[in-house]
Amino acid sequence: MVDDDSIRSVQNMLRMLDKPFFQSLWTSSTEEAERRKWTKFRTYMKNVVMQQNKGYTWADSDFSESLPNSQAIKRKENKDTQNENHIQDREDVLKLLGYDHLNMKAKKISLTYTVCL
Repeated sequence: MVDDDSIRSVQNMLRMLDKPFFQSLWTSSTEEAERRKWTKFRTYMKNVVMQQNKGYTWADSDFSESLPNSQAIKRKENKDTQNENHIQDREDVLKLLGYDHLNMKAKKISLTYTVCL
């Protein structure tokens, strides 16, 4: 159970869930919770799982009032770059082997042979 009035309780739960804590998002979620008559934690969880926060973990948390820190943004950019590199590597392996070695789905290859007698 999370105690909405204890920021430490909220942060401990987020740490266990490996979700980030952004102070600015907590502040705006608190205001939204009051308007909607929801709990602060429920509102924060709704907001933190939105698309713009995808890929962030507890390690990316920012306890200041500003937007997510530049280190967190750089980590996300690095993850995106690694993903792009992985895709390119898979395409290269597919070209070399003629099939996807991870999915084991054969790629159709048409070969023409000339037989000399």
